[in-house]
Amino acid sequence: MRMHRLLVTATLVGVGSLIACGGAKPVEPVSPSTSAPAASSATPAESPSASAETPKPAAAEETPSRSPVSIITDADATWVLAFDQSDAGKAAETKCTESSKGDDKKQGACMRAARARMPVEAMRFVKDEEAGTLWQFLAQKGGNYTVVSKLPVEFGEESANAVVIKPKKGKGGSGTPPWGVATKETKLEVPNNFSVVVTDPTHGKTVYEAKIILQQGK
Repeated sequence: MRMHRLLVTATLVGVGSLIACGGAKPVEPVSPSTSAPAASSATPAESPSASAETPKPAAAEETPSRSPVSIITDADATWVLAFDQSDAGKAAETKCTESSKGDDKKQGACMRAARARMPVEAMRFVKDEEAGTLWQFLAQKGGNYTVVSKLPVEFGEESANAVVIKPKKGKGGSGTPPWGVATKETKLEVPNNFSVVVTDPTHGKTVYEAKIILQQGK
């Protein structure tokens, strides 16, 4: 029994000596901020709901950073109808919601029918060796975009967020362009780098957003 006490005492003395001499350091707790990157630096996983939404431009992008002509004639941009942001789309949403009475299928069918009545699904401005600039109007069929009409144009008065488009005589035109643009000047609003607005005489303000699509139906 005496021997057991001596062993215990010696052990405690040895441990105390080690601590006193700095032979063993206590383990420091790891701060959460140093064990993992900050939440703001991590890329969040994309949720199904987020992937279906159109991202809104940042505050710095609420006004054009380039001239309207350089924005609308960007070689990579096709301007596609943003029906839900247009006057006709907002009116259709109200009407279809009332008529469908909560039936999602009826609501969807009603909105598709309203969108189908819009004269232009997409448009773009392309450079042509002979015509100069062609304003092309596209329709979508089976997931593909096809040019249905085009018009040689030139650009008139330009402000910080709008430009006047004038029809021009010459080669390259075909079909019947919408909105009567073949016979009159048309003002195109460019509120930011990613959207343009046309005032449709029948459907009111109509918004188009910049998209990248395959060049089809030249």
